Amino acid sequence: KEVMSLIKVDPNDNIYSMSDKIKKKVEKFRKNKEQNSTDDSLDALDKLPGWMLKFIVAPVVKFMDRHDLLPKSLNDDLLYNSTVILSNLGSIKCGAIYHHLTNFGTNGILVTIGNIHKEPVVMEDGKIEVRDIVEFGINLDERVADGVYFSKAINLLDYILRNPELLEERANERIEENI
Repeated sequence: KEVMSLIKVDPNDNIYSMSDKIKKKVEKFRKNKEQNSTDDSLDALDKLPGWMLKFIVAPVVKFMDRHDLLPKSLNDDLLYNSTVILSNLGSIKCGAIYHHLTNFGTNGILVTIGNIHKEPVVMEDGKIEVRDIVEFGINLDERVADGVYFSKAINLLDYILRNPELLEERANERIEENI
């Protein structure tokens, strides 16, 4: 069964503590087949007739979302109220995709990671080497930030990926980019 889960980043987290959080969530879902409160609520709604969902429930839920009135049981683990939705599509042997953002919740950034594959790369010295490559699909809601901010964010991501030791620092540490 497909499960999407919200994982909160604490100020003192780093790449290792985040890895531990992800592993624990995955183990919990695999071992106990548990769902979070949002999944339970959505499963209950899914049992309603289609016409009721479309004409009654969906408009009411969207209204409640726009006015910050969703019940805690539906809102606690709602992925669409996160800063970033990150999906590792490489784990299912899929490439990175670009997908539209929803008009539901507060999420404004969607990042997908594709399958790792080999590809020839021209190196700085002009030589060609076959390297492991992974693609990222990144969407940013233009209502949240403009293209200048998006470009700076992508440059910072590139800098971090070229200097992965930066991820060993705490999440609340400012990264000074040298680009």
